[in-house]
Amino acid sequence: MAYGPGTNLYRAIETSCGLTLILLWVLCAANCTRRSAETEKNLKKDPRILACVPGTQHDSRLSLAITSIDVHENKTTVRLVAYSKSEQLDFPLPVYLMSRGRWIINDQTRAYLLDEKCREYRLNGRKSNEEMPAPRDGIVQLKPYSVFETILEFPPLDDDVKGGVLVYGLHVLPFSMLRGGGQ
Repeated sequence: MAYGPGTNLYRAIETSCGLTLILLWVLCAANCTRRSAETEKNLKKDPRILACVPGTQHDSRLSLAITSIDVHENKTTVRLVAYSKSEQLDFPLPVYLMSRGRWIINDQTRAYLLDEKCREYRLNGRKSNEEMPAPRDGIVQLKPYSVFETILEFPPLDDDVKGGVLVYGLHVLPFSMLRGGGQ
């Protein structure tokens, strides 16, 4: 490897791009968290949704945010971002266990969607994006102030769904649906 002024410039640009990517992810997650707080207020007005949402106590060192929900004809995709606030953490991804016939997180919990009518949509699959491949064992080691994005696939949400929650292990993340068109 050659050393010289070009090498240092390349490293500086690479470091700058990496820090910019992390900053963008954190800002995006913070924005989604803000929208989730508004959605959560709206969902609390409806006692039916509170009846089916599990009570949880999650690790507050790990933050999760939904960055997008897309409903297609045959599936719903949820982009989920996990980020560490200040220390190295393990972020468990769902892993399919054939013996149980379902996707399991940390060999004990699940990921699923609940709509405002308490209908459950089970996880059908998980994908990684090209920039952040997932390890085979499903445990992502998040370094301090780092992010990881995964794509969760569920059955298509019904047309009447206006909002609900993503239950991801011990985390509960509210969401709302903005659908185009009108009558």
